[in-house]
Amino acid sequence: YNKKKKKKEAFMELLFENSHTREKEFFKEMALYLCFKRPFAIIGNICAIILLVSNIPLLFLNEHRAIHIYIIIVSLLIILVGVLGYFKYIKAWYSRELEMRGTQGIIVYTIEVYPDKLVHSSSLGTRQELELSQIKKVVKTKNYIYLQSTANLLYVFDKKGFTIGTVEEFLSFLKAKKLCK
Repeated sequence: YNKKKKKKEAFMELLFENSHTREKEFFKEMALYLCFKRPFAIIGNICAIILLVSNIPLLFLNEHRAIHIYIIIVSLLIILVGVLGYFKYIKAWYSRELEMRGTQGIIVYTIEVYPDKLVHSSSLGTRQELELSQIKKVVKTKNYIYLQSTANLLYVFDKKGFTIGTVEEFLSFLKAKKLCK
């Protein structure tokens, strides 16, 4: 069955190939996006900061101190949850990566992009296919491009990891497919 699939793919045009490894810096950048740069996180943190800043002076000017103390504490907790979540994600994800490596050393993740699908594989022998129609969002960070599927899986492209094609060509391809702005 796998040989048949590989023969079929040989007839399909491979447009892009991208490889990356996952070291601690990779997880830091991903956690930064997830904890602080997603729209929901940005809105939550801005609201928490506004509530915090506006309630500190009211604490001293208003007779209803209990409500202001409560709002200040909740605001600080919202910010603290984001910060602690950031460090927790990095530690958990990196620990998982190290556990998966075992004695095999660094794992190389490779994504091949065809006109209608992508194929994600790793040096551990895992392989997964996804139709491009299943991509619901494209996120660009400093060093990576994340394709988020309808099942909320992230397919990671290292901007420096293209072995076939370039970052600019890949982004143009995504725009042509109406997956990215």
